Amino acid sequence: MKTLLMIGGTGFIGREIIKSLNPKDFRILVFSSLGKDANEIRSHNKDSEIQVFLGQLVDTDLIESIITDHKVDIVIHLASSLVPISTIDEYNLELENIIYPTIKLINKLANHGIKLIYFSSGGNIYKQTSDHIHELSETEINNFYAKSKLMIESAIISKSKEIQPFNYLILRPSNVYGRTNRINIKQGFIENTILRITQNKPIAIWGDGKQTRDYIHISDLVKILKVIGLDSATQGILNVASGNSINLLDIVKIIMATIGHETEIVFDDKVYFGPKEIKFNISNLEQLINFQPVQIEAGIKKLISQLNG
Repeated sequence: MKTLLMIGGTGFIGREIIKSLNPKDFRILVFSSLGKDANEIRSHNKDSEIQVFLGQLVDTDLIESIITDHKVDIVIHLASSLVPISTIDEYNLELENIIYPTIKLINKLANHGIKLIYFSSGGNIYKQTSDHIHELSETEINNFYAKSKLMIESAIISKSKEIQPFNYLILRPSNVYGRTNRINIKQGFIENTILRITQNKPIAIWGDGKQTRDYIHISDLVKILKVIGLDSATQGILNVASGNSINLLDIVKIIMATIGHETEIVFDDKVYFGPKEIKFNISNLEQLINFQPVQIEAGIKKLISQLNG
């Protein structure tokens, strides 16, 4: 049995990972700053002996003691408070509360020989290109969210060159969807569009809606993490995407057709909406796992059913 420490494990992705893990295979520790969310994790996973530790990421001594006392084998880092439209003030808070403490944690993990799985970003860190994006494609700081991710990635890679072997895996997910609760208006285009249509409210689209994005269902992301991140020795950087791009207007059409109801679309070109076109090359992913991604129509239909159920 491996001991797994999840930092930021009470969020959308973290909760889904925890639900999918077999308690016979993993002893799960969750580090969170939110007591209410931590209690929900316990109540929703009663069959698993999940230990929750409350604290702030800046308390690196506390985290190190958890790692040492519980003989942690793997750390999954999901903690982030930023979104692509975050401001400089929010970024400065992220620097103090997440980025700098994470860099300190990276040093400790490398020195203790503990595996680190870091969730970065696929849709925000790459330079705009009409070509398919692969792991060696040029990166670019498109927003403060991307800047934070690239800073942490850089620290991980630098440490891996300094201390060998440093067992790490950087996952760069595309747009993950499948949230069924606590939907944030600033994040989750598919979920927010479904809610707006069912509530007969206008849909807000940043830009002209013709920008393409890659959407991956949460079930696919979790499967990839388990097979490649937890059950294999794969290291380095990996794009985690469906390999299929679709523009936002087509997403809206699919949702409207599935629900059987239309509503007004309001375009907002005052908000930065990211690259015009995103297409992922997932050949490295396909070499590691037999990957048949959930098709967008099926994923949307399933999500609508869950939200209505």
